[in-house]
Amino acid sequence: MIHFKKELFFLEHKAPISCQPISDNEMLYLNGLLVQRYGINKSINGNFFKVLQDKLSYKKDYEGINSSSEIETVLQDLALLNDSEAFLIWNYPDEIDKFDLSYLIRYWEDIWFSISDEVVGVFFPVMDRIIIITHYNVVYY
Repeated sequence: MIHFKKELFFLEHKAPISCQPISDNEMLYLNGLLVQRYGINKSINGNFFKVLQDKLSYKKDYEGINSSSEIETVLQDLALLNDSEAFLIWNYPDEIDKFDLSYLIRYWEDIWFSISDEVVGVFFPVMDRIIIITHYNVVYY
């Protein structure tokens, strides 16, 4: 996550944001899933989201994905609320943050800025699913 978002979160909530980088084992698992299921490896050279978007089978438009209630609706609609954590992929493979899913939903407005964030991948490790959320309120899954 970009440093300025962490600073804004701290100013707003008087506490640091609760996220951490994924572990080496989690990265190995994610890499393996991306290679096996989608044919994507770490040498994708900045085209990760475009390549993944082309490989995902479904696309759905939403009214908005900017508030906690809106992201919760999206995740409920896609049957993804049963996972306990989520990996936010800002830039694969270099910028991936791990969040407790309930925390992510609660503080979504402090994490996702649709004005400056164009796209984010969200991997649900227990469910073994990945989605792409775009700034134009479309989810690929």
